[in-house]
Amino acid sequence: AVSSMGFADGAHGLPPLAFLPHEVATWGSAESQWSLPSTALGVSRSVGSPRRQPARAKTKSTSVTPLPSTFPVRMPAKKRATVVDVPVSLPCWDGLECMAPDCPFDHPVPDLRLRRGNAQVVVLRRDADGELCILLQRRGLDAGISPGFLAAVGGQREPEDANSRATAIREAFEEAGLVDLGLVLGAPKRLRLAAKAHGAKKPLAFHHYASGRIVDWFMLLLDGDGTFVQAEDRHKCADIKPLLPSMLGAVPSPAFGHAWIPVRQALNLREQKCMYGLKKRIREAIGCLLRSPQINRRLEP
Repeated sequence: AVSSMGFADGAHGLPPLAFLPHEVATWGSAESQWSLPSTALGVSRSVGSPRRQPARAKTKSTSVTPLPSTFPVRMPAKKRATVVDVPVSLPCWDGLECMAPDCPFDHPVPDLRLRRGNAQVVVLRRDADGELCILLQRRGLDAGISPGFLAAVGGQREPEDANSRATAIREAFEEAGLVDLGLVLGAPKRLRLAAKAHGAKKPLAFHHYASGRIVDWFMLLLDGDGTFVQAEDRHKCADIKPLLPSMLGAVPSPAFGHAWIPVRQALNLREQKCMYGLKKRIREAIGCLLRSPQINRRLEP
């Protein structure tokens, strides 16, 4: 082939046109421009006359606009529309275990339908110094599940129990001898009579706050130290006094095999074995209390 200047490819010592640089490959007039394959020059398009580069688009700022705390939403009305602020809904990472009373995030709502099943009760009180304490029991050494472990008060359902709430009231009375539950709604007659006979105080709160696969969990907040009598099923518990020196701030309870332990200490037990999931349920109970405005006022020392 002959170029537009009359030279053949490779003539006069020139290399073939396919190996010429881009500036040499564009010799000639506009009517006879060379178009070389892109593979020869290592470019992504054919080589021709110099093209005008398009103007670069202005890059947008990379600054992140903060998310507003509220979004305006127009609500329909009969006469005219009004604008209200709907807060942004963000879930709390800790979920039901969040123990911040002023947490601004949303917490999941558990399924609190009562079932005919087993029940556990997290019994709480305020000590003389105003610190929140929990009543824990030491399971019997011959128990079929978790022998000798620290656990909450509770047990299995009996045929006469209408639901898990009735199971929780009965088990707390039979295992710990706690008669304060005789003054809550749904308590059996014999327990109501025992509470009145011993001058028990009505608990500040008794709520169903969580549900497991086969166990419903209840929170009981006592008004004072609680009223105890000799438990019917005290043989189901083991002596807890040998474990008290290893638990800072723990004091024995009038009920055999039970002790009052500060909540902060119960959540950090390392030397003693606890039932599986006990610490998680304690955190959920405390979080439920602190997020409830009515109960939170009662927790003030």
